[in-house]
Amino acid sequence: MAFANLHHYSPNVEELIDSEPLMVPPSMPLRNVVDYMSHAEGRSCAQQSPPRETPFETAPQSSCALIVQEQQLLGIFTERDLVRLTAGGQSIEGVFIADAMSVPLVTLPVHKFRDVFTTLALMRQEKIRHLPVEDDQGHFVGLITTETLRKAIQPINLLGLWSVGQVMIDGVIWMRPNTPLIDIAQKMSEHAISCIVIAQPLASTQNHHAVTPLGIITERDIVQYQVLALNLHRLTAEMVMSTPLFCAHPEDNLWAVHEQMGNRRIRRLVVISETVHGRELQGIVTQSDLLRSFDPIELFSLTKSLHQDVCRLEAEKVDLLQKQNRHLEQEVQHRTAELEQLNQSLEIHVEQRTAALEAARQKADQANRAKSEFLASMSHELRTPLNAILGFSQLMSEDQAISTQQQNTLQIINRSGEHLLELINDVLDMSKIEAGRTTLNPADFNLHGLLQSLYDMFNLKAQSKGLKLALKLDDHLPQFIHGDESKLRQVLINLIGNAIKFTEAGEVSITAGMAEQTGDGELSLTFAVEDSGPGIAPDEVERIFDPFIQAKSSQAQQGTGLGLAISAQFVRLMKGDISVCSKLSRGSIFRFTIGCQTPLSSVAPRADLPQVMGLAPGQPTYRILVVEDHLDSQLLLQSWLTSVGFEVKTANNGREAVSQFQAWHPHLIWMDMRMPVMDGMQATRAIRALVQESESQAPEPVILALTASVFEENREKILSAGCNKFVRKPYKIQEIYRLMADFLEIEYLYRSSAQSSTELPEPELSRDCFQQLPSTWISRLRTAAMQLDIQAIEASLEELTLDHPSIKTKIQKLANDFRFDVILELTQGLEATV
Repeated sequence: MAFANLHHYSPNVEELIDSEPLMVPPSMPLRNVVDYMSHAEGRSCAQQSPPRETPFETAPQSSCALIVQEQQLLGIFTERDLVRLTAGGQSIEGVFIADAMSVPLVTLPVHKFRDVFTTLALMRQEKIRHLPVEDDQGHFVGLITTETLRKAIQPINLLGLWSVGQVMIDGVIWMRPNTPLIDIAQKMSEHAISCIVIAQPLASTQNHHAVTPLGIITERDIVQYQVLALNLHRLTAEMVMSTPLFCAHPEDNLWAVHEQMGNRRIRRLVVISETVHGRELQGIVTQSDLLRSFDPIELFSLTKSLHQDVCRLEAEKVDLLQKQNRHLEQEVQHRTAELEQLNQSLEIHVEQRTAALEAARQKADQANRAKSEFLASMSHELRTPLNAILGFSQLMSEDQAISTQQQNTLQIINRSGEHLLELINDVLDMSKIEAGRTTLNPADFNLHGLLQSLYDMFNLKAQSKGLKLALKLDDHLPQFIHGDESKLRQVLINLIGNAIKFTEAGEVSITAGMAEQTGDGELSLTFAVEDSGPGIAPDEVERIFDPFIQAKSSQAQQGTGLGLAISAQFVRLMKGDISVCSKLSRGSIFRFTIGCQTPLSSVAPRADLPQVMGLAPGQPTYRILVVEDHLDSQLLLQSWLTSVGFEVKTANNGREAVSQFQAWHPHLIWMDMRMPVMDGMQATRAIRALVQESESQAPEPVILALTASVFEENREKILSAGCNKFVRKPYKIQEIYRLMADFLEIEYLYRSSAQSSTELPEPELSRDCFQQLPSTWISRLRTAAMQLDIQAIEASLEELTLDHPSIKTKIQKLANDFRFDVILELTQGLEATV
């Protein structure tokens, strides 16, 4: 419509009023008034004669009664007034309408009427739905209601510009079907509302606020039940609620709602949304909500803007539309048929693909959860007993009373345990990588110190094979960096170890240098490990970084085939790349880069603690609580701590730990994280809560976590539960003592250098050492080594004279370490020929 013609749709007061509402005298009994209101409302009753004689005319669908005497308006009685009386338990028998009517009245003098919008504003301000109109002499002339307003302004078809969701009442009060009717009337009276939605919660969803509507009870229904003299205490909502429901959706426009209200002669619609669980209640929209959408300022601006846009578009496109109209109609019909067919096909295909993808996603999520649970369980089940094995062997090796043979046996146990731990870590690291659970743990560290320590670690092994190990550092390589030292160390150990393992002669070199440095502290470092070994075949190079893949030249060696796969994943995690260049019989070069940063603070290397003998004198008696459900691990930690002078108590689960804390108040608690009854994190939270609630002056305990978990994200969970720090199993005794000293400022007594039983570095064992031995004896030694027979090797060693004690000791050590490969390498070609 044109903006200039908007005034034609603003009705005058005569068009807004109902000139023949239900009017009664003040002397009429309330029961009769309610009967007339019910008769006027019900369509089935409208065809019958009124229940009682009355001098007044009644209009259909009256929601109120006006009390009039000699053309003077005295008061008004509405459906809400009747609900209020019903909710209060007041009978309508024997009561006159003059005693129940609402006074004083809000009225509208005819001469003060301006327009429909100011009338709407007055009714909203006074919170009323009925507005009597009087002439200049104070005589009643008619009644304005929300219904008459809605009908009068219906030519303004701007309702189509608003949606139901913009004006609906979303805080709907609902009650269950088994609710007594009297409770519903009381709820309506309490909240001054005109209806209650009858609904029940959706059973198939976890949202407790989601309900599905079943019916509705309005003020007018209460009027009907009072007319029929029904017992509201015995009736329930499901017996009398109005069904079926007339509903709208939040996306519907208000014009459709307006049309539906007019056609069905109703005053409200329930707003629902269709979900996979069924119809869910969203709100309710009433005639009053429709009227609230007619804000004068918004209507003015919106109408003007729409008028301008329409005029402009019509002027620009009218010629083009006329020329193409016929052609487009034919094309649209043809394309519509094709699109409908294609749309049906696509919908079927999309539904099938969506269902398949959802099933695949659920299956993948389930598999990932199962894998994570398996990793956590295996980490705990493997590392916990290994912790006891390595721990007790460390404890026994410190005993000065054991013999040299027993010391050698314990060293074998330790080395075998460490090797087993490496294999377990490889498998778990690969599983973590595949599950996406591996993360970086950057920190400042000494890069030069790391490389030098690796050189020292592998140099003796290289010399035992007659190899030269070279370390070459670029002049621009920074000494300190900020990165993940542990993962860099593991990559280098894998590459250097493989190079020495598979190289029989020549040299292995390690080089490190600076690749790039930016102004924001970002660094790119490059590393290379080169060997003169057998090389890798071209067809194997592409798969050398795949899990469980080994080159043919290395299949006779020990290993899981996971080292290079793990190294490649770690390098990529450190924002780098890894590659290999190899030629058969000439060697291989493994190169990789990593991203890191300049150090955030100064880095100071920390020296290892010497062997602890006990507590220094003059210190308090420290109470230590060990919480561990595995008896072996519990006994190990208890033995370590009591041996140096700590007072120790134990607990088998978290609940016992909380009880011990309350009774004993330990200074420090070693808390295992995975236990029955109550786990370590629950126990830690409980202890921290008890400390906060306690009014005693006892110091808050240090809680150090013990965990076999290999997942880095568990670090944050453990620390957020209240633990000061955590140690992974299997742990070492020096690590335990150091952490306790950090948190309790403990001073230890250490074993002096004169008392130390530290082994001196053994002299190198080379091929020259075997050239002075009989070739027939070497043949017997090689046969025993090829058969992996330690007893035969020991028998051969017994034949050696005392002239070769150092050689005898070194060969015995190689046999004890199961290094039969080194014995065969050093003696190759020296055996007796037949």
